[in-house]
Amino acid sequence: MSHVWYYSSSYHGLRTLYTPLEGDYCTMVLSAEPLGASVQATIVGIHVHVPEGRPSPFEYGGRVVCCSLPRRKGKLPDSQHIAADPSFRQVVLQDGEMPICPKGYLNLSRHAVSVKLRGKLEVVIEARLECGAVAGQVVVSMDAQGCNITRDVCHLGDSKLEITVAWSHLVESKALISML
Repeated sequence: MSHVWYYSSSYHGLRTLYTPLEGDYCTMVLSAEPLGASVQATIVGIHVHVPEGRPSPFEYGGRVVCCSLPRRKGKLPDSQHIAADPSFRQVVLQDGEMPICPKGYLNLSRHAVSVKLRGKLEVVIEARLECGAVAGQVVVSMDAQGCNITRDVCHLGDSKLEITVAWSHLVESKALISML
């Protein structure tokens, strides 16, 4: 699959643009938008602590997605609303098989996402049943940071999940890159 595509925030007056890219074996939808002041959130790891003698909650696979939300006071919308609303722009970190390395970390296919600096990173982790239905789900929200590391602990069934996120600024110009 190959396609050249140029994006400008003034493209037909739209701030967000979605375009399908079709190949012989698949179709992919690419979306782009200006983020303004944002940081990079790198999911360093999701450590899974499974009680001895219990199966992994991800025995039949699962899904890990992230999205950047505006920072709001009060309760955020529930994850069903987030999953159904494309305006939240989910980024899939892993879908399908959820291999766990010998040290207990989920093997994610993607680790980095952009988050609005004055926003929140929301991580949604799902475990599936053998039939593919969702067996359990946990949602973790973290305030975006300019730098440093954030850790959060949650539970999915009998298992404890520890999520570690490293925060860093994005380079905003080619001139800054050349100075490094």
